Amino acid sequence: MWRTFFKVSLVTGWALWLAAMAWFAVGMLRYALSADATLTPINLAPGQTAHAEVYRIREAPLWM
Repeated sequence: MWRTFFKVSLVTGWALWLAAMAWFAVGMLRYALSADATLTPINLAPGQTAHAEVYRIREAPLWM
């Protein structure tokens, strides 16, 4: 009886750990995809100016 209990608890623990790691991997994939910047070309005529603000979800140097 104790052997069955420990075997079931071990399998349950591994199943919960694997589910948590899968959830973490999906979250990291979604985060990496949403944190990437997109390039938008700005065409200016002579004499015009533009102002851009950059919002970063994750810290990174500006050259990235």
